[in-house]
Amino acid sequence: MIQLSQSLQDAYPSHESGITFHVFHPQFIRTPMTKVLDEDWKEQNKIAEAIKNKFFPVVEEWVPSALKMVGRYETSCGWYFHEFAVWMQPATQFLGALKWGFSRDAVRKAMKEKRLRMEKCSKKKQ
Repeated sequence: MIQLSQSLQDAYPSHESGITFHVFHPQFIRTPMTKVLDEDWKEQNKIAEAIKNKFFPVVEEWVPSALKMVGRYETSCGWYFHEFAVWMQPATQFLGALKWGFSRDAVRKAMKEKRLRMEKCSKKKQ
């Protein structure tokens, strides 16, 4: 979707067409559909409630925030705390790989080794 949006913006520059193409990739937004999840989080803790409200906005808060970002950027999450989380993601992946040896390649390697062990075990049974 991001590439499509950028291609359309290149084909129809906003200074000529008056059209701005923008891609939202929202993270977690509370909607009527997520009401069940909201009921699960019945914390009396004010800190937990503040975290929930900042990182999981209700759709009525998210939409005005998202609309403010149109025109400033080509893509956005629509919510500043989500932008921060996306910005931090590479750092958390790096730290995970550094400390625990967790990376996509390590997971793929472990899955391949497990598959080979299972194949070897199934051949022994035959």
